[in-house]
Amino acid sequence: MMKSKTNRNAEILQYTGVVLIVLSLVEIILEILNVLHLDLMGISAAESIAGLFFWQAGNAAVQMIFSFVGLFAGIVAFALSTSGKYNQWLRWLGIALIAIYLIEGAMLLSQPSMYSWIRVIFLLVIAGIYVFAAMKPVESEPGAY
Repeated sequence: MMKSKTNRNAEILQYTGVVLIVLSLVEIILEILNVLHLDLMGISAAESIAGLFFWQAGNAAVQMIFSFVGLFAGIVAFALSTSGKYNQWLRWLGIALIAIYLIEGAMLLSQPSMYSWIRVIFLLVIAGIYVFAAMKPVESEPGAY
């Protein structure tokens, strides 16, 4: 019974890791298009669906940092969940992500956008899942708590 619950937690972490990786890659690609001022079927990237994924504060470098942090975190979470030994590291990853996305949320106060807030809340939920999953005991890790 416990084994199946552990496997389910690992699956959830793998799926959220993949979602974080895909979201980050989409953000990075759209931000590059935005910086290069390329048109997507006559509509600039800033006016297109890119607005659903990131805030338009005009600072591409800062947004790219947040996107690469998300990409790195997704890769690490996916790798940790497949190893089965993720309690300690996953907890710190989740706490770090919560801090990072709270900082991004604070930056949104200067330029609020409903889509940007939805994105930050979604990412905070993923980080919370990581912290919560790290609290669960994992059978393959001795001394897990």
